[in-house]
Amino acid sequence: MIEVHPVHRNSRTFPGLFYAVLILITAIYYILLVTDGKLDLFTPFDPFMRWGMAFNSMLEHLRHGEFDVDAAAIGFEGCVRDGKTYTYFGIFPALLRFPLLLTGTLARLDVTRLYCALAAVVALCFKLASLALINDKLPKGRLQAVAFFVILLSLLLGGAQIQFLNKGSIYQETIDWAGAIAAAFVYCGVRGLIAKREFSTGLIAAMAGLAGLGLLTRASTALGLYVATGLLVLVLAWPPAGSLGDRLPRFVRALTNTRTVVGIAILLGFIMVSGIVNYQRWGDPLKFFYDPHTYITYKMMPERLARLEAHGVFNIERLWYGMLYYFSPIWAIIRPDGQFLFSEFETRMLDGVEPPPSSFLLSDPLLLVLGGAFLFQLPRLARERLLDFRAAAALTIGFSIPVFLILTFFYMGFRYRMEFYPFLEFTAFLGFYATCVNPAQLSALWRSRLSLILIASAGFGIIYSHFALLLYKISPFTYWVSVPDGWVDLYLTQLKLIFPSIAQRLHL
Repeated sequence: MIEVHPVHRNSRTFPGLFYAVLILITAIYYILLVTDGKLDLFTPFDPFMRWGMAFNSMLEHLRHGEFDVDAAAIGFEGCVRDGKTYTYFGIFPALLRFPLLLTGTLARLDVTRLYCALAAVVALCFKLASLALINDKLPKGRLQAVAFFVILLSLLLGGAQIQFLNKGSIYQETIDWAGAIAAAFVYCGVRGLIAKREFSTGLIAAMAGLAGLGLLTRASTALGLYVATGLLVLVLAWPPAGSLGDRLPRFVRALTNTRTVVGIAILLGFIMVSGIVNYQRWGDPLKFFYDPHTYITYKMMPERLARLEAHGVFNIERLWYGMLYYFSPIWAIIRPDGQFLFSEFETRMLDGVEPPPSSFLLSDPLLLVLGGAFLFQLPRLARERLLDFRAAAALTIGFSIPVFLILTFFYMGFRYRMEFYPFLEFTAFLGFYATCVNPAQLSALWRSRLSLILIASAGFGIIYSHFALLLYKISPFTYWVSVPDGWVDLYLTQLKLIFPSIAQRLHL
């Protein structure tokens, strides 16, 4: 077993004040991005669709013990049941508006943009904390220093932190908060695997609580966190050594210890809360989604309802297309007849395909490189007891659940990329640890090459993430896009429409 050098165990790369200042500066930058540089945080995403007030309305109704929302606040995203309008969005973003209730501004202040930026900052705090935990356990050297700084810059200025800072909508805010909750969960996983090398009762309780908050925010994210927590509890209870006859009694006893009971109790407690919300909304505690026949949008567009009923919300037949959409967007190629490359499949199997085209290979090459390094070195980490293989596998499997769901979902959306980041970032963090915990495993030449690869990957990802954000901002807000004159013409037209001053400066 390889031990980390004692002189490095308690070293801190930067003081807390440095991180605080860094986060404050970055928060201002995020606010500038989400407001297009205008610092106008309280203008609705769309003045004709004030759906940012949906969570305000939800909180107002919740304080009176009601679970519906005002029809005007949710528009055609509502579902009508027994004469009342309900929404499928989770209640956690509504509860976060409690300060508005205290200040008397709940009925008039749309904080969607502010909360999108705030969710990104919260996520960043936990991601930086995860990075710092790992870095403080590594022997210091050139490769470690390079890897640390490029990951730091990539977290601040690339990937999930940048690409989704659109103008702000309830769709985006919900998934931003789900991403922040997942980032906190990843931090707990890193803390247990590397920093503490054990999962205490308090840590399991925190992870179960985060999974529960995820359940009140976004069901797909929560399913991954629930599976990760459940599998983790089971593998921690299972004895690592001994005969099967010896392990089983010890396993049963471990299932009744404080750590397991507390974790399961918290998970079940949030399931009960979610069940109450679901029952009040849909009449079924186990139902997280609306009845399609009550969905206002489908009443307006019955062809979409027919497509959903024919092929379902999740369908394995969409897996190949989902892989292309998120990793290799050749779907955006326009055929000579003016249709997309897979137009027939899209109109038959999907409820919508949302622009802009993008790929994790372009936006997050650093995460993919480090994640690949982790998977490649996982056998060595387990063999040398540098990592609890079972716990790491449990968490990784849990984080992969939302990825699979999104790849088979009936709607392909740019913002759904957020669901991939817990998996990508968790494996990248462990890849950072695996690569730098024993630098002697690599020759000086390979350490130099790897440093260059990490620098290039981070730099490219940061640049592309900002470009992807620009495309996201100027993309038509629609579930289907038509590009009869090509993508370049579409985005030039959108740029002139949305940012006329920029287009004028560029002489477009």
